[in-house]
Amino acid sequence: MKKTKNIWGFTSNFLKIIFISLILVGCSAIDNTNNTDNTGTPWDGIIIKTADDLVALSGKDVTENILFDADIDMKGKTFAGIKSFTGAIIDGNGKKILNLKIESDTDNAGLILSVPNGTTTEIKNLTIESGSIKSTSGDAGAFIADSKGTVTLTGLTNKASITGNAVGGIIGIDTGTVTINNANNTGNIRGNNTSGYKRVGGIIGAAIGTVTINNANNTGAISSEDVSGGIIGQALCIVTIKNTANTGTISGEDAGGLIGTTTSASGKFTINTSHSYKTQKLVGTFIVSSLTINNSYYLGSIIVGPGGTPIPADQFKNQASFVGWDFNTIWKMGDLYPELR
Repeated sequence: MKKTKNIWGFTSNFLKIIFISLILVGCSAIDNTNNTDNTGTPWDGIIIKTADDLVALSGKDVTENILFDADIDMKGKTFAGIKSFTGAIIDGNGKKILNLKIESDTDNAGLILSVPNGTTTEIKNLTIESGSIKSTSGDAGAFIADSKGTVTLTGLTNKASITGNAVGGIIGIDTGTVTINNANNTGNIRGNNTSGYKRVGGIIGAAIGTVTINNANNTGAISSEDVSGGIIGQALCIVTIKNTANTGTISGEDAGGLIGTTTSASGKFTINTSHSYKTQKLVGTFIVSSLTINNSYYLGSIIVGPGGTPIPADQFKNQASFVGWDFNTIWKMGDLYPELR
């Protein structure tokens, strides 16, 4: 029997094939979006469940939100970092990235290479558990190499070693507006061996924009030929840090327990209720019109540098030495010095 044609001249069988193909493609697209987490909760964006899910974002400009739904082991995986991120949020969901290895000879290095100007975003509750991040000639940060937008970072921990030009345990360089809450770095952070001005910090390498840091801790070794700081390497414009601690070794030409150098005559810098358990001034070198240091301490017996109070090791163990500190909700006494809760 002759097959009936529709008004466009296609056979009904041909149309069935097209219809089935569209269904299959649609199903495939839904599977690839992976947009329900392991509890069945919908997520508006990308869900990272496997290492391959993260690898798929390597070198990409990502505009969608990201949720981590499992610990991710990147051992043996090639990953160049997310080229740029303009989504509203990356929710680490308390998960860890293990064996993360990122190396670049010509570009920045980090989980995210750039947060562009005009972007407002949040990254929270994520740990880089192990690995190494290295840029031979660019900037490097565990979570963001170059931050130009308005960024809020909460509950982030880095344990990877990081090498770069402007390099930090959380952010390499910031020229936008950054607020960091509850951050921790235990990785060793160092300047690379190429020419250029090395700015190295336990949390941020170079804070060129407006930066607020609350409750941050560094225990990693921070080293540079030029500038090194336990929390920030170079601070330029407006920086406020409160409830921060450094117990890592700091080495560099301009080295400070909390900030390596402040290099702006018009900058405004404030340090409150913080300490560095090292025989080292809180701020390495400074050229500022406004530097305020309140109730902040460093290990020692003589005054060095612009502000802060030196106290010897036996008094560092004494809670009463730390005037104005909140030992009910923020700090607790450890064996040698106050620790963040």
